[in-house]
Amino acid sequence: MSSRGEESRAKIIAAARQLFYEKGFAQSSMQDLANAAGVLKGNLAYYFSSKEAILSEVVGVQRCNLEMMFAGFEQTSETPQAAILLFIDMVEKSATQLKNFGCPIGSLNTELGKNGGEFQPYAQTTMVLCIDWLTRCFITFGQKKKEAGASAEYVMCTAQGAAVLAQSLRSPAVVTRQCKLLRQWLNTLN
Repeated sequence: MSSRGEESRAKIIAAARQLFYEKGFAQSSMQDLANAAGVLKGNLAYYFSSKEAILSEVVGVQRCNLEMMFAGFEQTSETPQAAILLFIDMVEKSATQLKNFGCPIGSLNTELGKNGGEFQPYAQTTMVLCIDWLTRCFITFGQKKKEAGASAEYVMCTAQGAAVLAQSLRSPAVVTRQCKLLRQWLNTLN
């Protein structure tokens, strides 16, 4: 594919990521996707055979972005605790976005898990990636595998719950408070 074709695909995927996040996968039509990407609806079929194919690419980009973010956290942190703190900082910095639309990963998982959940495996991989990374951090921090898994779940449950409450209550302060509590809890693990 030409570089222009690759640019068009990337533009469609970026538009789809934002649209699925703000409007939802089920509520986004192919026409909505074309409009958001600034292309003709017929041109979408040239790049993607279906909305599900676009979803697969969107999730692939999310996974790639998460992997790069986690690698960056590890590279800039001297300890696994510091890397986990960077994750918590990232959640807190997203408070306004979370208030407006919820978590991009959690919202997509929730939506795709409904009505039989045939598409949930697409999005589930991103949630599992987060839990697995946090688990590895807690293991490196000195916890046994089972305890590290529980700690990872605790961080994710707190972050996801804060995102849901922030959106429901239209209050980014929920995220700020929960991130502060996560930091306090993490400090008790020394």
